Amino acid sequence: DGACYSSTYHTNFMKVFIIPFCLIIFFSSSYAMDRSKVTRFVAIGHLYPMIDDKKRLEELFKKINSHDPDYVFILGDSKLHKIKYLNEFKNNLKGEIYYSPGNHEVKRFKSDYEKNVGYLNRIVDDKNTRFVLLNSSDSKENVQNFLKKGLNTDKLILILTHHRIWDD
Repeated sequence: DGACYSSTYHTNFMKVFIIPFCLIIFFSSSYAMDRSKVTRFVAIGHLYPMIDDKKRLEELFKKINSHDPDYVFILGDSKLHKIKYLNEFKNNLKGEIYYSPGNHEVKRFKSDYEKNVGYLNRIVDDKNTRFVLLNSSDSKENVQNFLKKGLNTDKLILILTHHRIWDD
C-alpha cells in the first residue's frame, strides 16, 4: 500500500525532502504523539488507470481516510482536468486536498486543469511544514523561479511533484 514515515518535525536533520511521482505514499505519525506537533498527509498520483473503477476507488478512499490525513496531495495524471473527478476527491477524502498537475493534464488539457484547480504551482504552509506543489512539466527557468520563492522559509520543506525534477 505505501510507506509510513513518522516525525515530530522538532528534529530537523534534513531540510528538504523531494517526493517525486509515486503511486501512493502515506506519511503519518504515531497516535501516541501529540497531534498538535505533527502533520499527517498522503501523496498520491497516476490514478487514471483505476479512476473509473468505483470499487477500487472506494477502497483507496477508505485506506487514505483511515490515516486521518490533514492533507491529501494528488500529484497528477488523475484526470484533474475534469471537474467530475475533483468533486469525487473532494466529496470522499478527509483533509484539505491540493493538486499538482501531471503531463496528462498540462500537455493536453492545461486550460481545463487551470480553470478547475485554479493553479499550476502552489505553496501550502502548515504549522511546521511548507509543502511546495510544483508543475514538473514547466520550463527549467519557471521551476527554478518558483522554487526560489518556495524554499525561502525556516520550516521543513516538502516538494511535491508529478515527475522527478532532477532527471531533466
